[in-house]
Amino acid sequence: MDWNMPVIEAQEARTLADRETVLFIDVRRDKAAYEAEHLPGAVNFAPYDYFITDSRESHLQGTLLEIAEMFHAQGVSRDAPVIFYDEETGALSARTCWFLHFIGHPRTAVLHGGLRDWKAAGGPVESGIGRPKPGPRLRARMRREAIATVDDVVAGMARSDTVVLDVRNNDEFEGRLNDASGCEECDRMGHIPGAVWVEYSELMQGRYRMRPRDEVIARLAEAGVTLDKTVIPY
Repeated sequence: MDWNMPVIEAQEARTLADRETVLFIDVRRDKAAYEAEHLPGAVNFAPYDYFITDSRESHLQGTLLEIAEMFHAQGVSRDAPVIFYDEETGALSARTCWFLHFIGHPRTAVLHGGLRDWKAAGGPVESGIGRPKPGPRLRARMRREAIATVDDVVAGMARSDTVVLDVRNNDEFEGRLNDASGCEECDRMGHIPGAVWVEYSELMQGRYRMRPRDEVIARLAEAGVTLDKTVIPY
């Protein structure tokens, strides 16, 4: 498993779990669905509504420690790999995986295809409630390159080697969506000046899987997002 490419296929995840202890985290917000069936030993943890509301350097260290405490309570340690999954490959698992990546966990990934592909690959499931088993405190080590502060974005807007990438839907990007039409988080409409737009769903095959790597690279390149550039997505 290449942990620098944090997406793992179901069969590879099964092989890894047979070889060593793996913590599976079910990020579904539907607790009844989790209790009905989930990966063996998985805990249910869905911090999708946790936001980093202040990305100034002076606030990041406190945020780091807060996130570390949240994951420690779920039994996360640096010693065991952590794999996040949803019903499919979606924003919930990717977002939660990013938090753990940000605080420096060395082995964390998203289960490609989620619970659906796990079962299709013959993976076992169980019912009930998994109980977290907190161990030693998780020592957080910020991956500073994983986050862009407001200052980073402003500086990047003026650089030819940096791309600010808007992955929201077109109505949000164009400024047609406001609070009244369902975007409660958006106090102001529109997008960051100079940002390019590729809706994240364009990089997916239906709801369940990401497109092949070459197709993702090609689609992003059409928008000017190339491998030689620093990318700040939002």
